[in-house]
Amino acid sequence: MTRIGFEFEFCTHHSDEVIRSKLNDVGIKVRKVDSQRNSAGCSRRNHRNIGYKMWRLEGDPSVEPRRHLLWWNDFELISPPMQMNKALRMLDVVLRFLKENDCETNTTTGLHINMDIGKRATKRIDGTKLIVLVDEEAVAKRYNRSRALYALPRNSKIRKTAKYWKNLKKKPSSLKRYVKQRAVMEYELTEKYSAISFEKQESDGFLEFRMIGNSFYEKRYTEIKNDIRHFETCMIKAADKELGEKALTRRLNKI
Repeated sequence: MTRIGFEFEFCTHHSDEVIRSKLNDVGIKVRKVDSQRNSAGCSRRNHRNIGYKMWRLEGDPSVEPRRHLLWWNDFELISPPMQMNKALRMLDVVLRFLKENDCETNTTTGLHINMDIGKRATKRIDGTKLIVLVDEEAVAKRYNRSRALYALPRNSKIRKTAKYWKNLKKKPSSLKRYVKQRAVMEYELTEKYSAISFEKQESDGFLEFRMIGNSFYEKRYTEIKNDIRHFETCMIKAADKELGEKALTRRLNKI
């Protein structure tokens, strides 16, 4: 059964305490994260007592205000993993919260979506197949995130590999097999700052979709919901050796 978790990035002039209180008013209870000092004297977050089922609110230094210079508070609201129907309901709740509380989203903010279709099935997902089926570059382009530093698509390398295969006089294998073997190396799949991150696929059994976000993403609920459904369908196909193979071949042949 599919489970989904969210990471909502935003800016606001409200304080940490005010945001927590307002979230509580809409039914989202956020556990405060205690900071501790490590042996080097640096502050670190203590997550051991939070529990995997709790919402968290943390600062995010990668987020910067654009609309108002006084809006210096940068946040990331992190949800626990939820089943699909509940996740989509909570997505609507949080996006409405961002709109109604004058929170700012801009080119530095993303909505990261962590998904699994069951840990075993998620670990079977063929990374290159998923990237092609999702068409991460097209999704990123719709949100003007195709050049986002922390969410770079890999389609261009797959495209170059497919074109190289088509120019070969003697084909060493089928196009599909050639692309799967050569387009994206395993170490590249585990790179965190990509449109689809496979960093946690083996260790925790989930993937992170990072290409959604940008200015006013809080007003795009229906589009985001449809993209999540699309991600789920593609994950199921990419975890199966037979499902989606024809669609994969069609897409590669169109390159």
